[in-house]
Amino acid sequence: MKKIIYSVILIIVIIGGCISGNEKEKIEVVEPGDIVTINFIGWEKETGGIFDTTIQEEDVTKETELDDTHKYTPQRITVKAANPAPGTIRTLPGLEEALIGMKVGEEKIVEVPPEKGYGYPD
Repeated sequence: MKKIIYSVILIIVIIGGCISGNEKEKIEVVEPGDIVTINFIGWEKETGGIFDTTIQEEDVTKETELDDTHKYTPQRITVKAANPAPGTIRTLPGLEEALIGMKVGEEKIVEVPPEKGYGYPD
């Protein structure tokens, strides 16, 4: 079965302190190369269906068809870096762009278009 995603909308919250990728110092605002820890809810714009989340709360997940192996854990991301730091991941380019300029504890709703997300359907 093909998963068709035209564009996705994410609610992201930076929950952990931002750390500079080079200097290991706490920073005020996220910049490229920084390491951040986030929670998010991702849903498909056209249907409103949740396809991924790091939040395990009944009001978020009760209608969600995520399988039993889904891990509800925050994600550690190296923002816009060619090589992620150990223990971190790269994520959607549109999500990484949205993280730049955010502060710890800030919540943001962003739309990630196909060309900066999962691509266009076949």
